[in-house]
Amino acid sequence: MQIRLNPADKRCFVFYYLIKKYTQHDVILDKNKKDVDIDVLESLLEGTPVKQFLRKVYSFELELNEALLQFKKETDALKDVYFALLYENGALLKAMKNEKKLEEPATDKNERFSGVLSVLLEDVRNNTIVEQYKKEMKPKETCRFPPEPSGYLHLGHVKAALLNNSMADELIVRFDDTNQEKGSELYEKIILEDLELLELKEHRLSRTSDYYRTIVTCAQYLISEGLAYCDNTDQEQMNKERMEGIQSVKRDTKPVDNMRIFHRMIELGEEEKRGHGSEYEQYCVRAKISVDDKNKALRDPVIFRLKEKKHGRTNSRLSPTYDFACPIVDSVEGVTTVLRTNEFRDRNAQYFWFLNSLKMRVPVIKDFSRLNFENTILSKRKLRTIIEEHDLTWDDPRIPTIRGIMRLGLNINVLKEYIVMQGMRQKNTINSWDKIWAMNKKYLEKTCKRYSGVYGECVKICFVDCKDAPAEPLEAALMIPYNKKDLLMGQRTVFTSNMVISREDAELLADNEEFTLMHIGNVVVRNKQPDKILIMNKPDGDVKTTTNKITWVSLEGAHTVNLAVYGDLVVNGKFNTESKTIIRIHAEKAVEDVKCGEVIQFERIGFARRDYKSGDFIMVPYTEQKRKAGTKK
Repeated sequence: MQIRLNPADKRCFVFYYLIKKYTQHDVILDKNKKDVDIDVLESLLEGTPVKQFLRKVYSFELELNEALLQFKKETDALKDVYFALLYENGALLKAMKNEKKLEEPATDKNERFSGVLSVLLEDVRNNTIVEQYKKEMKPKETCRFPPEPSGYLHLGHVKAALLNNSMADELIVRFDDTNQEKGSELYEKIILEDLELLELKEHRLSRTSDYYRTIVTCAQYLISEGLAYCDNTDQEQMNKERMEGIQSVKRDTKPVDNMRIFHRMIELGEEEKRGHGSEYEQYCVRAKISVDDKNKALRDPVIFRLKEKKHGRTNSRLSPTYDFACPIVDSVEGVTTVLRTNEFRDRNAQYFWFLNSLKMRVPVIKDFSRLNFENTILSKRKLRTIIEEHDLTWDDPRIPTIRGIMRLGLNINVLKEYIVMQGMRQKNTINSWDKIWAMNKKYLEKTCKRYSGVYGECVKICFVDCKDAPAEPLEAALMIPYNKKDLLMGQRTVFTSNMVISREDAELLADNEEFTLMHIGNVVVRNKQPDKILIMNKPDGDVKTTTNKITWVSLEGAHTVNLAVYGDLVVNGKFNTESKTIIRIHAEKAVEDVKCGEVIQFERIGFARRDYKSGDFIMVPYTEQKRKAGTKK
């Protein structure tokens, strides 16, 4: 069974303490609960040793001496009842805390309660039960994350989502679907999948449209109170008047006339298409706040207008603006703290005006700086333009969405750690990408397997003896650890026949030069030819003394893979047409087993993630060990 208690009522501590200690019933906090019926309380405590005392203490006002004399050492249940009342009776609590001595009563009475009194004094000193009560009675912090379902979540959304998630005791994910011309259920599904990647706490899901009737009612209330009016001023003229602080000719229309117009707008909203020729189609509803306030967000903002098509959920073309709907839904849903970027700070006054005028509960607003990166666009509108103009997708590795940046090889845990490091700072700065990618590289170095690969044109290498006669180099195959720093990752088989190195590496070598052939050891160049290099083993060579450490691949079972290297999406504010380069790599046979989504390291080239779309590899930024010329695409 459950019981509701008002956390603001001091008497509730009595009931809370007794129910918690003597029963298994749930206690639910309800600020609207005014009192607890004594009959209900007795039924909850049926069969407990404290029930017999309830009627006596429920409305009993204790005198200090009388209360202390009734503490009997042998009656733990009565002691619990009166100890609970300590929190209810201020005079008694103060006396107990100060260990105030009574005027000397009869000795035998002092002896009867002195033991119990000492126990209670200790309980009051350490304050354990009272502190537990205060902790559980503390109002819950309720926050909301309200994305518009019109695209994929980008890194700016990630910061907002994670900050809300870290602050909230209860989190609401609310789709802001006020704009029916942009939102879609497809994007709702995608956003929920992205939030699942961020591992948000259990949350409540809602939509602004769930509260459409409430929002309409709020607009009607403002109109009836003379705090909003209907305006059919031309859009261009209205913008001009707002900028210049000029009053609209419709501002002083009587509330009764405004209400008639609004009712007609509601009727028109139920029609499938815009009613051509209807004078009411041009009307919008504006809040009557100010004509010429320095804060232009307060200059009679629009709160309702008719759109071209119906909303899929409200079945109406009449649509509230985000600025009007958001504070109303925040208040109705019980949001206690609103977190948003400080670019909205000028709109805080408007947010408060709406709720105060509607006589609704007002949440606290806390703002933080936007997340900005160099050469990066974090505006959904601008990203959409680039995507449409250049035939890209929302999960393209150049687009700073969660999916795009994960395709680049950024680990989700690294992203979350980086965002938490940003915190609630106020200063807007442009972050360099090197910090987050350095964190990512540190993570990858511990978790990734290593493979061999050579890029571009290849040159054959052949083992010879001291007389330049063909020699058997090694065993037919080697067992090489995937990661020397973590042998538990296992080993892969690497063949040693038909070995090649890249021509770029070959050009670094000179005749008679000693160099290190990775995973084999030191060798000496005996004869360098245009299409092959003759080398000889040097078993006593020291790898620390060689300048060149060269990667090689056996062509036996090797295959060619594409490695995409992505640059900045924009340069000097314009789309970077050279933001994608393709490198051809001859990879060892074991690379065939790399799964889509897995990140590996091509030794001496860089870390790369196998793409789930193409099956090719994508270079992880800031891990490339050498810049290679490739084929532009």
